[in-house]
Amino acid sequence: MKRWLAMILVLALLGCAALAEAQTFSIRNGVAWGMTQAEVLAAEGNPKHELENGQNGQVKLELEDLQTPGGEADLDYLFAGDALVAIKYEFDAEETAPDAITGALDAKYGARGNGDEGRFSALMWALSGDGFALNTAPRQGDFLYDWAAEDVYIVMTNRLSDDGDDIDLFYFDEQAILAAADSSVSESAPALNPNDF
Repeated sequence: MKRWLAMILVLALLGCAALAEAQTFSIRNGVAWGMTQAEVLAAEGNPKHELENGQNGQVKLELEDLQTPGGEADLDYLFAGDALVAIKYEFDAEETAPDAITGALDAKYGARGNGDEGRFSALMWALSGDGFALNTAPRQGDFLYDWAAEDVYIVMTNRLSDDGDDIDLFYFDEQAILAAADSSVSESAPALNPNDF
């Protein structure tokens, strides 16, 4: 009897572990938060890519002209400390139907919100500094939608780029981004004494 109970307990624990693993966020081709650049490239099949170094050791891995269910897009993987923390799809607004993308995201993550501009700007600031954060404010007529799940925060917006209007779809590992930003600030900023104020 004890063996049966032990076996049932082991099977139950294995089932819970498998369920937890199945619920871990994955964007495409098994790419998941925390992966290194090498792991992401391997998961993507080692495609042609470009790397761009950002501030505080952040790196952008760019893949161009990918075929996605939403249409052709450029895909940026953003890393902090060699761990994947954000993903951005960039679609040409003239070739992409935003309703198809929002419908798919609504079906997967539930009804979208009207976009939390402050939350989005804070994440962009943490990722890119003020150079990009100043460009996150929507223009009149722009849309900003968001979805939130346990391990991903998603923002969809349109913006004017060098090529015309784009639709950007961001996926954020919000906790990892804010933790990385906090650690880079604490490493570079001198300690302040509250008694000095």
